[in-house]
Amino acid sequence: WSGLFVLMGLTIVLPESRDRWWAARAGVLLTIAVWIRPPVALIALGLFLWMRLVRKDGWRDLLLLIAGAATAMILSIGIDSLFYGTPTCSILRFAQVGFVGDPNHVFDTLPWYYYLPWLVKYAIPPIGLCLLLAMAILLWKRPRHFLVWSVLPFLLIHSILPHKEVRFLYPLADLAPLLLVLGYEELRSLNDGWGWSGRTWRIISLVLVSLLIACDIPGLVVICSGPAGNGRAALARALPEQPTAGSLRVGYLTDPQFAWRIHLPHFYRPHGWGDTIIAIGDTTLHHITADVLIAHPADVNDLRDQCDQQFLPLAQAEPEWTLPLLNLYSWGDRSEPWELYTVEKTE
Repeated sequence: WSGLFVLMGLTIVLPESRDRWWAARAGVLLTIAVWIRPPVALIALGLFLWMRLVRKDGWRDLLLLIAGAATAMILSIGIDSLFYGTPTCSILRFAQVGFVGDPNHVFDTLPWYYYLPWLVKYAIPPIGLCLLLAMAILLWKRPRHFLVWSVLPFLLIHSILPHKEVRFLYPLADLAPLLLVLGYEELRSLNDGWGWSGRTWRIISLVLVSLLIACDIPGLVVICSGPAGNGRAALARALPEQPTAGSLRVGYLTDPQFAWRIHLPHFYRPHGWGDTIIAIGDTTLHHITADVLIAHPADVNDLRDQCDQQFLPLAQAEPEWTLPLLNLYSWGDRSEPWELYTVEKTE
């Protein structure tokens, strides 16, 4: 969502033909993007500096942008305060946790360069490599471009921060196609020195497009065919409807610290179903008090050896045929799919 609002702000900032209040509207949209994902302030600030120092926008327009941003900020603080019931600025609370940390949750740390291999890995190698190459070409050939001024600070600061997650880069996703196109244009402009023919460039274009299609289409098919997230909603649909209230339970065989990842909210569970968490690796467990069990297959195999119950597969979170492709696209670091089992006493 933050990336989408950045994109909407850019569609107002970049056109040469603009109406009187364009800057105020852009300020509102960019501020909403920042409120959704606070580090996007680096993109907004970089864009602001580009408007002033590179495009030479006048102070009237820039002050209108600031006024629009301030209006959106005041409204956001008001909504935060209504939600929490006390004067609150969520963006400051985010910054406080980011800089001071949370004693209940210790963030892991990774080296500064970690986003580079992650970009290649999670954007799929040909696409990820092209993105890095395009950014390098743009930095070399067009350092005054707005993408350099907005994206580069965002990447640099995130690389410096020790805690890293792939999702932190999601606001840049909508800018990736533009970056690829600009990088390709600049690469073609180097043709004056190389002397390649138009036919050569057509072959290069065909190879690149074929690579992108070959990588993208199977991934799209898998994503469209599988459930959202880890598939817990799909497992909930497989729960048998029972009229008895309060006597049936869903068990979750997992680390209690991460049980929230698979926990079925009450609005997913049929009426009358409760739930219980079963700690994984508990060797003293010989009987579980659950009517159905959600677990990884390997963990259930271990449970079979120590419990006096049978666990019969009822449903799987992800279609079986998608698993090889999912493992390929995740470089084999996906865990086993969650499965739903009925629990029956051994005869």
